[in-house]
Amino acid sequence: METVQHLAEGLYKAVFQITRRLWANMKAIHLDAATAHPNLEVTADLLEVRWNKINRQESKDTEHVTTDYSILAKESLISGFHYWETAVWEKPYWLIGLSYECNSKDRAKNATTFINKTFCYIYHGNGRYLVCNGSEETVLAVEKRIQKVGVSVDLEIGTVSFYDADTLRLLHLFAVEFLAPNLLKQLERDGVRNVLFTDCLKQSDTSIKKVIPHVTALIENAPRFHREENRSYCLMVIGVPNVGKSSLINALRRTNLKKGTILDHLVGEDIIADYLLFTLNRLQRFGYVERYDLEAPSNDIQHVLKCIAVKLGKTQRVKAITGVGDITVRLPNYTAAAYNFIRAFRKGELGKVMLD
Repeated sequence: METVQHLAEGLYKAVFQITRRLWANMKAIHLDAATAHPNLEVTADLLEVRWNKINRQESKDTEHVTTDYSILAKESLISGFHYWETAVWEKPYWLIGLSYECNSKDRAKNATTFINKTFCYIYHGNGRYLVCNGSEETVLAVEKRIQKVGVSVDLEIGTVSFYDADTLRLLHLFAVEFLAPNLLKQLERDGVRNVLFTDCLKQSDTSIKKVIPHVTALIENAPRFHREENRSYCLMVIGVPNVGKSSLINALRRTNLKKGTILDHLVGEDIIADYLLFTLNRLQRFGYVERYDLEAPSNDIQHVLKCIAVKLGKTQRVKAITGVGDITVRLPNYTAAAYNFIRAFRKGELGKVMLD
């Protein structure tokens, strides 16, 4: 009896762990209207698709890749664990899955290849359920009609799982070789090594935790050239604009220091404003002169902030001690002025400037 109870408790814990992991990683999948079949209509929030008898006019940006009634999602999965659910209700025909090893040119050339060889999916038609991965096909025995499908993808170990989302009953699991291993092999052939795939926008990404230990090991195992006594390291994050350098740095801070983005006041609003003023003057972007009623461009941040404070009425009362008693005077609020200057810069109101 104790053995049965022990097994039941173990099973309960395992189910609880799986359920918690699925729900913790649940995400909304947004549909890409540009890839929709002409008879499919996408809602404004990009979360639902409906059949429309009227064939809509396709725009020049349309990228529909097959002759079937299909649509792709906007999201691409790079690393980690992901889970999403799709409501199918009483629809007589539907297919839900993911593409994991093809490019847009291949998909456009051969619709059959797109479905059979590069797609892992679950299909329903006439009360019959199938799961397919390339040429591998399995018929599912489903007692109760599925109303909502759950899909989980683990890119770390290479699995795709399909669930009855209402009960979280596992319908089928596929072992899949994703693009990342193939890409790594190609990079290695090109002489590129020590590659990690990360998703910095997630609050917790297993690959992010590997970055610092991996980099530290590379540094410690590299020739030091008579610098063995210096144990401090400086790292440089290099990349083209908008590739995600700041996201990577913030993810590393969040993971290793338990802190997020560096707040302005920790650096100093006046220091940030001074650097932005220097950048604007260097690039000859003098829009701030007219915006804040300055007579001419200036490199003096205190003068600029004083003009901003006067222009916006950002002043503060300060008590001054004199020989005849205390008096109250109004002084410019330099912090508030610097905050306004920084915010205007970030919104592009002082000119389109990139700091990379």
